[in-house]
Amino acid sequence: VAAAATLRFAPDDTIPGILFPVVAAVGFAYGANWAVMPSYIVGKFGSANKGVVFNLHASGLAVSVALTSSITGGFYDAAAAE
Repeated sequence: VAAAATLRFAPDDTIPGILFPVVAAVGFAYGANWAVMPSYIVGKFGSANKGVVFNLHASGLAVSVALTSSITGGFYDAAAAE
């Protein structure tokens, strides 16, 4: 959401300069989530339920990615229509 807001409200001449760092930050956060979450789940909920909890987390992450993509696409379409 922060990355979409940054790209939406930044002046047009700064977008080429900030696009790569914003995309890299989002990619780093997404990759770090997949690296850290399994050990966090085992520590928090125990190893007996790790499969169920991890799949619930992955489902929630998929829904949030879909919503963020939809919101970002709406921002893009609104900017393109101007």
